[in-house]
Amino acid sequence: MKNSKIYLLVLLAIGALFASCERNSNVQNDPEEDIVADFVNYSVDISVLDAETKANLLDPETEGNILNQEITMDYDGKIYPMVVGTEKTQKHLPAEFRGLVWELNREGAYILTAGEFQTGETVNVPFAINWGDGSRTDFVVTADVKRKGNKFDIIRSLTVDGQSVDYKEGYDWKVTIYK
Repeated sequence: MKNSKIYLLVLLAIGALFASCERNSNVQNDPEEDIVADFVNYSVDISVLDAETKANLLDPETEGNILNQEITMDYDGKIYPMVVGTEKTQKHLPAEFRGLVWELNREGAYILTAGEFQTGETVNVPFAINWGDGSRTDFVVTADVKRKGNKFDIIRSLTVDGQSVDYKEGYDWKVTIYK
């Protein structure tokens, strides 16, 4: 008798569970349904090489490096000095704008990283790097997210001094500047 009461209670609980589930849910078929989506933020990784020798001008061991020059980034009406990074950070949501950071990349080469910039909204981000010798390089980052039903297409572009740069799959653009 005691076991049959427990059995009956278990059956009722299972029945209540199934009764609470919505049947014929059309969430997967409704393209207007609200969707929460996270997008990877991106940066621009900049290598600076000597035009003749191809030596890394951001490496403190390279003779004639440019690290003693006052390198800055003009962005959003502000000037950001080059700062020393400790390590390549994880991507953050929302984007963690760090300005212009001198750091080692994953391959062990010294680079400058500009950003990080937010994906998920239409952006047109112009910025410039002033090299401290009177020269500058102009960048424009564009990102747009297009929704097609339950899927998203991210359209990104980067121009450097008016020239388009190919985006390779991954997180960040990789740019080489020759000086």
